[in-house]
Amino acid sequence: LKEQSRLLETIFENINDGLSVFDENNRLIAWNPQYVSILELPANQLKPGMPIESIHPLLSQEAQDSWALDGMALDRDEVNQLRKQRTQRFERHFPGGRVVEFRSNPMPDGGFVTLYSDLTERKTIEAQLRQSQKMEVLGQLTGGVAHDFNNLLAAIFGNLQLLEDSLPAGGKQLRYAQRALSAAERGKSLTQRLLAFSRKQLLQPETTEVDGLIEGMLDLMEYSVGEQTEIQLDLQAADWWVSVDPSQLENALLNLAINSSAAMPNGGSVSFKTRQLTDQLLNGRRCDLLAITVSDTGCGIPQSILRRVFEPFFTTKEIGEGSGLGLSMVYGFVKQSNGDIHITSAEGKGTQIEIWLPRVIETTTQANSTLSTQENTKGSGQHVLLVEDDAQVAQTAEALLESLGYQVTVVNHAAGAMDALDKANDVALVLTDINLGSAVNGVQLSDMINARWSALPVLLTSGLHKQQLKQRYGLLDSHALLAKPYTRDELAVAVHRRLNHPTASLGGQGNDASG
Repeated sequence: LKEQSRLLETIFENINDGLSVFDENNRLIAWNPQYVSILELPANQLKPGMPIESIHPLLSQEAQDSWALDGMALDRDEVNQLRKQRTQRFERHFPGGRVVEFRSNPMPDGGFVTLYSDLTERKTIEAQLRQSQKMEVLGQLTGGVAHDFNNLLAAIFGNLQLLEDSLPAGGKQLRYAQRALSAAERGKSLTQRLLAFSRKQLLQPETTEVDGLIEGMLDLMEYSVGEQTEIQLDLQAADWWVSVDPSQLENALLNLAINSSAAMPNGGSVSFKTRQLTDQLLNGRRCDLLAITVSDTGCGIPQSILRRVFEPFFTTKEIGEGSGLGLSMVYGFVKQSNGDIHITSAEGKGTQIEIWLPRVIETTTQANSTLSTQENTKGSGQHVLLVEDDAQVAQTAEALLESLGYQVTVVNHAAGAMDALDKANDVALVLTDINLGSAVNGVQLSDMINARWSALPVLLTSGLHKQQLKQRYGLLDSHALLAKPYTRDELAVAVHRRLNHPTASLGGQGNDASG
């Protein structure tokens, strides 16, 4: 009996989990050291025979509520009564994001014994898995609707811009058209945010100097957050470069500034800080990092919802006041740019978001040789062969090209395109959709044209994201791509550059054009 007693005592004292025993009157009989440490109780105030009602106030405020495993709040007194009758499992949340599981079992002579397990690490992994699954589902959803939705937007954009040109300045009709065009822009932005969260947004990464980019958008941020919010800069990463889509980085930082401003209805400050971190671990490899920290003096975020802020459509705003895609868009953009993002916040103490991006070494030859967007992009009667199976998009694109000064021939499949090229010897460029709804897609058509007329430039267009085009149609980085929906200006620049600079990067309108 002594040996068994010593064995049980050794197990009781040295197991990793906390353990406590209460009698039928809810009085503490025994406990181990881990019970004290896991529940963060003051050891000098625990005494044998102490009622459970006296122990509860010793817990931190966050840990005094019990939660079912499905997230439902539980009544504390009811749970304590049920613990003496049958097995009970529930959770309590502690400061710093710790989660402790309580597993109580009744004892034959009355009372109950409870095992306490720290589930913080497991919960973190589960949350990451759920986030990954949500992103995968959202990616499949957006990928499935992107083609049709972007085709609709392409037709809406083009027709509204053509209508805008035909209306007298200052009239009501022009305002109506401009209002509809603005709504179409919001639809395009919503699609991009969904794609950004799913990490499938078409990005155009460039070697970017972040300090200069932030300084350059200071006026825009000050205008966007309003007079009550002060913008502070502490930029310490001069001459360090990262590979990102600069326009999307600007959108992400502006989004964070606007969110911070919304958390400070009575005014406050938002600070942008950059710093250089050497030899850090990111995504399983060591590298130099450029850290961007956005901090505010706002109301902060409750710990109960902090872990959900990057979820798509999650918002604390009233219905109609926000889509819930702002922070998820930032999250997706950073992850797609091979970076990482962290958020810390406390109620009444503001919020801090830190973005890590891997440093790249600047070279004298930049990643993308850009052409001036101010150059004349009008056509001068060149013959463009348009291949598009969607009748509305074809009619709109034809009208846009003609308004830009091009002569246009329209066909709706690859066989018609090859026949037209056989008959006409003056075609200067082929603009073709990729998904043509036939056996031969636009990528295959481009390769067929290149094999027979190697000097004839081809510009592909699609509403699908680039990764999906690579997997489904065999798109290569060498193929020039204009993403749908495109504006007339984007179409003008893409066609002009493909005609006049066939070996140059198409920049914002080219292989990864998405806005």
